[in-house]
Amino acid sequence: MDRYFDGEENMKTPEKELDSKPLKAEELKKWYKEELERRDKEIEELKEKNTILMKASLNSSKKIADLTEKLEKAIKK
Repeated sequence: MDRYFDGEENMKTPEKELDSKPLKAEELKKWYKEELERRDKEIEELKEKNTILMKASLNSSKKIADLTEKLEKAIKK
């Protein structure tokens, strides 16, 4: 839900949304806190996915190195 400041201590939603009333300071703080928590959760999920991908790529790299070494030994024989 996109929101914008109306120049005062209120925050409004775009006119296209049904909930277009301004937010009071307390509501704004609550909304901001929830938004930060949601973004922190997304960041943690992305970190976990990145860790999994890095481990998978490291394993693939090790396998390629092992196969290359075996191929070089086979060629020397």
